Amino acid sequence: MTSRPRLVRWGLVAAVVLVLVLIPVLVVARPYLSAVRGLGFGAGRDASLVDLRSIEDLRARFNADEGSPRLVLLVAPT
Repeated sequence: MTSRPRLVRWGLVAAVVLVLVLIPVLVVARPYLSAVRGLGFGAGRDASLVDLRSIEDLRARFNADEGSPRLVLLVAPT
C-alpha cells in the first residue's frame, strides 16, 4: 500500500510535467489560435447563399469582400 505523501508527490510531479508540456504547446499554437479567433465567427453580418448568373457577378462579389474570409461553393446540377 502506498502512503499518502507519496501520492501527493506523484500528483505534484504530474502537475509540473503537465505544465511543462502545455507551455510549449501553447507558445507554438498561439499564432494559429489568434488567427482563428480573429476571423470573427458569430460576429458581424450573417452569411447568405447568393445565386450568381455570370463570372462577372462572382468576381465583383469576391472583390467586394476583400480582407474577410470567403467561401465559394460550386454546385453541379447533375
